[in-house]
Amino acid sequence: MPNDLLTWRPVKLLISGRFHYWGELIGAGPPPIKTAEGWLQIYHGVAGHFGSVSIYQAGVMLLDLRNPARVIGRSRYNIFEPRELYELTGQVPNVVFPSGAIVHEVDTQGCAKSGSKINVYYGAADTCVGMAVGTIADLIDATQGGS
Repeated sequence: MPNDLLTWRPVKLLISGRFHYWGELIGAGPPPIKTAEGWLQIYHGVAGHFGSVSIYQAGVMLLDLRNPARVIGRSRYNIFEPRELYELTGQVPNVVFPSGAIVHEVDTQGCAKSGSKINVYYGAADTCVGMAVGTIADLIDATQGGS
């Protein structure tokens, strides 16, 4: 395979959407975040089983540090969903679409500290940009017990 960053090939499916759940269709969000527990990947999911209305929400999964093709954990429930007026109404209503993240504290190994705040930037109803705030620990906790 050429090493030109122009030629790509699928390697492995990590996760799939879950029928009749908050993430029936899914896609990547911001770049993965390195933590001591693994790579934290925020992603979006679309619930389309509400008839003519689709709802875009956010979830999180944890990937093995040495082998990111191995999923360690995945949120059972969304980590946030459209609730505010600017998320519910706009060009495409009912959308929170995570696109960027800033971690406030990292350790000497380049890992996000567990207690660090994280700002997640997201598209809201395809009309504006919002910011959600949480901690790395909260996101990692959300990956436990899901499947």
